[in-house]
Amino acid sequence: MANGTITLDTPKSTVAGYIKWTSEASSATNNYSLVSAYVYLKKTDGYTSWGDFSGKLTINGTSYSFSKNATLGSSYVLMTSKTGVRVNHDSDGTKKITISTSFKNSGTTIAGTYSASKTVTLDTIKRLSYISGSVDIAAGQPFTVNINRYSADYVHDIAIKVGGNVVREAKGYGEKVTFSSESYQSSIFAALDGSLSKACTVVLTTRSGNTEIGSASYSGTITAASPGELMLSKSSVLIGESQGVAVENPSDLYSYSANYQFAGFEGSVSLISSAGVLPVGESFAVNMPGNVNEASCLVTMTASYAGITVGQPETMDFTVRLPDSYRVVSFDQNSAVCAFLDTALTGSSAKFINGAGTLRLSIPAASKAEALYQASIIKYQVTMGSQSKELTEIPASGDLTLELTGGTGKIIELLIMDSRGNTKLCHYAISDENFIDYTSLKVAECRIYRENGFDTAVKMHVKGTAWEGNFGLQSNGLKITYTVKKSGTSTVYGPFTLSNIPIASGGGFERIADLDSGTAGGFDTDAAYEIHAQVSDCLKSYMTDVVVNSGMIGMYLKRNNDNYHVGINCKPDASELDASSEKAGLSVKGGLELIGADDQVSGIYTDTSGRLCVEPALGSLILSGSLQMPDGSPITVGAGRVPVVTQQGSNFVEMNLGAYILRMNWGTITVKVSETNTPVATALSYKSNFFTEAPFVTVTPRTGVIGSVVKGVSFNNNTADGCDIFVNRTNTTAFSVIWKAISITTD
Repeated sequence: MANGTITLDTPKSTVAGYIKWTSEASSATNNYSLVSAYVYLKKTDGYTSWGDFSGKLTINGTSYSFSKNATLGSSYVLMTSKTGVRVNHDSDGTKKITISTSFKNSGTTIAGTYSASKTVTLDTIKRLSYISGSVDIAAGQPFTVNINRYSADYVHDIAIKVGGNVVREAKGYGEKVTFSSESYQSSIFAALDGSLSKACTVVLTTRSGNTEIGSASYSGTITAASPGELMLSKSSVLIGESQGVAVENPSDLYSYSANYQFAGFEGSVSLISSAGVLPVGESFAVNMPGNVNEASCLVTMTASYAGITVGQPETMDFTVRLPDSYRVVSFDQNSAVCAFLDTALTGSSAKFINGAGTLRLSIPAASKAEALYQASIIKYQVTMGSQSKELTEIPASGDLTLELTGGTGKIIELLIMDSRGNTKLCHYAISDENFIDYTSLKVAECRIYRENGFDTAVKMHVKGTAWEGNFGLQSNGLKITYTVKKSGTSTVYGPFTLSNIPIASGGGFERIADLDSGTAGGFDTDAAYEIHAQVSDCLKSYMTDVVVNSGMIGMYLKRNNDNYHVGINCKPDASELDASSEKAGLSVKGGLELIGADDQVSGIYTDTSGRLCVEPALGSLILSGSLQMPDGSPITVGAGRVPVVTQQGSNFVEMNLGAYILRMNWGTITVKVSETNTPVATALSYKSNFFTEAPFVTVTPRTGVIGSVVKGVSFNNNTADGCDIFVNRTNTTAFSVIWKAISITTD
C-alpha cells in the first residue's frame, strides 16, 4: 500500500497543516487502485482560533468541495477527507496522480488561503500477460501461442484443455510457444475422440519468478481436416467380378483402411494411395444365404492418424449377385421314372388314360436334385395339364415318389425348386401309342320317380354320354348301383346293380329301368323312400340322392246322396260319408289350391300371396271342424278383412287394410352437390297425385365413406307432392340416396 503526506502552505506562521494520502492496489486483472486523502490543520502558538473554512480537495483531477466551521488548537483537526477514489492504472500497471487542496478563511486572525499540491506515485500493479491472435487449433498442424507480457521478467505456463481435461501443456515460456511434436498431434486427435470438431480452452498462467501473478482462459475450437468420402465403383457386382474401393478428397494427414462384411463373412481391402480393389470371389458364393440369389455387402472405410481414428467410419453397401451359372438346380432328368398305375385296365404301366389315369413319378435317392452351396431343394412338383401335385416335405433319405390322378395331355412336367427360388423344369412325353384319349362320363339327366305319380312302381331315367373305347384289356362299360331306405326307418336295402348299359355310337346312352324296393309289394304309396344312386363307367361315377314322396292318388270323388266328397291326394274316410252329419255342398279333404287372383269359385279366391279370400258380398267363409297345419298344430281363424292391393307399380303400392289405406312410394335419387361442407338441397318428387297428405320419409345414403366424406343426409320441406333432400359432403362427387315415403290414412 502506497502512502505519504503533503505539507500545506498557510497564510499565517501560527498555523500548520498537511494532506495525508493512501492507495490500495486491486488485482492484476482489474488494474486500478483506491485512493484516500485527509486534510489536517492546527495552531502552533499555543492559542486557539476559530472560524469558517471552505474550499476543495482534488484527487487525480476530480475536485470535492467542502466547508467547515472549525476551532483550531494545538492538536490537528480534520478539515475534510475523501476515501476510496478509483484510479485506473496505465496498461503496464504504473500510475502517478496529483493530489491538491485549496481553501480559505476570512474575518479572523488566521484569515487567508491555505493550499498544497503534489504528484505522487502509486504502487505498480503487476499485470497478467495475454495471448494475441486466435487460439483455434487445426489438428495435425503446428499451433503457436503468441504472448504479450508487461515485463521481460515474466514467464508463462500454457495448458490446452478439452472438456476440462488437460490435453497438452508447456511451462516457462516467454513471448511465444509452438506445439508441433508428433506426441502433441496424437494427443489432439485422441481428444477429438472420433469427432471432427470440439471446443477447447487455452489457459495462460503468468509468473514472476516463482510467484504466480494469475491466469487467463481463452476459448477456441479444435478442427480436424475432413477424411474424405468413401466411393464404390459399382452398385452391384456378380460373383467373379471386382469392386473398386476409393476415398474421394483424401487428406495427406491420414492413413486409410477398408473392411467388408458379407453374411457373417469378413475381410479387409488393401488401400494404396487411398484406393484399392475388392475381388468378389468364390468365398462370397459359399457364404451367400441359402434363401436368396443376391445379398448386400457392407464396406467400411476408416481414417486414422498415428493409429487414432479420425471422425466416424464411413459405410457403403453394394449388392453381390449370383451369376446365372450359379442359379441352377442340379438334376439328371433321365433318372426320374414315370409309370402309370391303371394296368388292370390297360395291361401296361406305359399306357396313360387321359383325364383319369394315375401317374407315379419316382426319383431314386441317389439321383435327387441338388442345390449349390447353402441353398436346399424345397419343392418337387409334377404337372399334367391343369392338374398338379407337389412335394414340399423332402425326406432326408430314401426315394422320392409323387402321384397325380386326373392329369391331361401328353406332356409331363417336373418342376424342382431350391430355397433361393431357382428352378429346373423337366419334360417327359407320352407317345401316341401309349396315350388313351378317354373322355369323362357325363350324366345329362338322372330322374327317379313314381310311375303315374302314385303307383307302387318307381323308375329311374338316366341319359348322358360316355367313352366308347377300349382301354387295352377291356372296353369301357356302364352300370347303375343304388340303395333304398324307407324314410323314418334305419334299414337300407341293396346295393342293387343295373349293368350292361349299352353305349351308342358317338358315346350317347339312355336307360329307363324299374327299381327294386327290396321288399315284396314294391314301394308303398303312403310312404316316402330315400334312394342313393350312382352311375359309373370303368373310371368315373356320378352320384345322386333322391327322396321319392308318398304316392299321389290325385283326386278321389265320392257321392253320398246329395253330398259330394272330394279327397285331394288322399281318400275320404268312411266316417266323413255319414249323411246325417253332412250338408249339401262340397266337402274337401286334402289341399284345395285356387290358381291366380282372378280364378274364383263362388266368390272364393286366393290373393297374390296365396291366401284364401271371400268376396265381401258373400258375407263370410264358414269353416267347421278342426283346422290344422301339416305338422298337426292348430290354426286359429279370426274375423276381419283380408288386405287388398288396389294399385301397384315398380316403386309404389296402395293397399286397402279395411279401416285404413296404406300407401308406399320408394326409389333412389342421384345427388351431386354444388357446394362442399355445407347442407345443399336437391328436390325430390313423389308419384303424382298419390299421397293425400305429407308422408313419413326416411333417406339413407348409399356410400362407404359416412362420417369422413358424407357428413350428413336429411330431408325438409315435406309435402304430399315431394320434399327437399339435404346433403353435406366434403367433395362434389355424385352418389345415390335411397328414399322411402309411407302414409296411413282413413280415406
